[in-house]
Amino acid sequence: MFGTPRSHENDPERAILAAIEIRDAAQALGLGVTAGINSGEVFFGEMGSEQHRELTVMGPVVNLAARLQGKAESGQILVGEPTYGHTERMFRFTDLSVEIKGIDQPVTAHRVEETLARPARVRGIEGRRARLIGRDREFDNLKGALTKAVQGDGQILAIIGEAGVGKSRLIAELKQFAMTPTANRPSPMWIEGRCVELGETVSYWPFIDAFHYYFGSRTDDEDSVRADAITSALQGLVASGDLTDRQMDEIGPLLGHMRSIEFGNEWDDRLKFADGQEIRHRTFHAVQDFLVALSRRQPIVLVLDDLHWADSSSIDLISLLMESLADSPIFLLCVYRPETDHRCWRLGAIAERKCIERFHEVRLRELTTDESRKLVDALLNIEDLPESVSDMILAKAHGNPFFVEEVVRSLIDSGVVYLDGDVWKASGAIESVTVPETVQSVVLTRVDRLEAELRHVLQSASVIGRVFRRRVLERVATQSSDIEQALWELEDHALIYQGRTVPEPEYVFRHALTQDAVYQTVVQHRRAEFHGSVAREMEALYADDIDAHIEQLAYHYELSDDDGKAAEYLLRAGEKARRNYLNDEATAYLTKCLEMLEALPETEYTAQQRLDANMSLGKLRHGAASPEEAER
Repeated sequence: MFGTPRSHENDPERAILAAIEIRDAAQALGLGVTAGINSGEVFFGEMGSEQHRELTVMGPVVNLAARLQGKAESGQILVGEPTYGHTERMFRFTDLSVEIKGIDQPVTAHRVEETLARPARVRGIEGRRARLIGRDREFDNLKGALTKAVQGDGQILAIIGEAGVGKSRLIAELKQFAMTPTANRPSPMWIEGRCVELGETVSYWPFIDAFHYYFGSRTDDEDSVRADAITSALQGLVASGDLTDRQMDEIGPLLGHMRSIEFGNEWDDRLKFADGQEIRHRTFHAVQDFLVALSRRQPIVLVLDDLHWADSSSIDLISLLMESLADSPIFLLCVYRPETDHRCWRLGAIAERKCIERFHEVRLRELTTDESRKLVDALLNIEDLPESVSDMILAKAHGNPFFVEEVVRSLIDSGVVYLDGDVWKASGAIESVTVPETVQSVVLTRVDRLEAELRHVLQSASVIGRVFRRRVLERVATQSSDIEQALWELEDHALIYQGRTVPEPEYVFRHALTQDAVYQTVVQHRRAEFHGSVAREMEALYADDIDAHIEQLAYHYELSDDDGKAAEYLLRAGEKARRNYLNDEATAYLTKCLEMLEALPETEYTAQQRLDANMSLGKLRHGAASPEEAER
């Protein structure tokens, strides 16, 4: 199980990597293993009697994973469609059609062949790529800093932004710009190093990855191949006069040690008697000298991405590299999320102290409504896109480009938006869209980092709705001892923000998709209890002004186990809507009321409610259609 007790954005990738490692270890022992992997929502909890209980996992997702394992041949790893969708840019797959017991039609499975040497990074919709929208000023800053750096005036720039706000896309656009040289701007050597979430426990991870990138290393390369690549590169720098023989003999063993490579010569013994502190100090200067030597041949752009997952040694090494910018054509591009409690947040202050005249900071904001609409139009190019569909996309994504793209992708997958020849079309309005798993993983990775009490408060708020009042939350989130402090911390994590303060404090989830994703983490049977609790507390709090809250009470009671209260408030909400000439809403409320009454025992009270609901529906139809329709 990957994703419990804590979610990670790359859980499907982790699962495949673990399966590959298990398979390879088993094959080394002469054993053949098979694996089936699938992704999605499962039931995970304790099952059993009072005498014996154990954790178990169940659900269709688990069943299909087991069936896929059963279909795999020795040494094969088969994954389902959801897992493939998450990881197609990280691995090479072969598509298979397999017969699965209990499923009428053949199922598409994907056999894992190998890990890609350089996984794709930029998110997006297959076959659709919108122009860069809402980032003109930020892109100009990047181009200006890059131009200075490749002309010999080293620079450092920090790109800071939330997940999905467009950091990777901006870097991709900059790379395209950089690799199109002009008479005054030579083409640089582009090197990328990315952190991964477990990278905080691995020293120098972004630099190790950057050297994989530079040396063109493959995951299945032998040590000898990697060692030869380092040796060859260093010998070339010596031949060009950019390094001395002595520097080569110092840098080689340290780069090898950093990447766990043995050379099979005297270099392997160079660090035998050095202690950890000495190796750290020498490694810092070896990396610095190597990069400076490379930059003498050709200007360098060094992209260090996802530094919010970087280890402390990497941050300190970046600090040292800042000292080389004055004399070297190096553009140091540091990319991270605004996580103020992480060590990467110190980089700005360090740069301002060491090289303020060379330091730039680009903070990516969310797109405006107009920019988001342009992005949707650019992705789909549908002239007559129904306004309800467009509004739903904008409301869900709230200016996050990744969220916009994933909601659009979800609409394509569900058939609401479809390709007719070469033209995208929309089938019409929709009521809702399921939170895409890609978005859910991004959101839940952040949520799972919270303390248990904060998660409980956030879940309670998600049941109340995207907009929630503090007084209601205080009564529902019973496990929190200090709601005000909890709300302050959730604001600090950029998950919610304070809306109105009059007539009482009100808070809002930053993204509708965040509220949706958090709500999905509430166990199904607990949701009804939560909704009932919210409704009862609202009844008590707003007893003197109940009419203003009837619609919310109808909503919460409908999702609770109290069918009687649900019928009562659905009827009252329907009557209120009819009096305000909101005929469509009134019809929907009254119809739901009648459906709810069908499940209740027949009493004098429910009979009167049924009569009232039918009379109101009759009046609505009388005003909108023929007398015969009203009578019916």
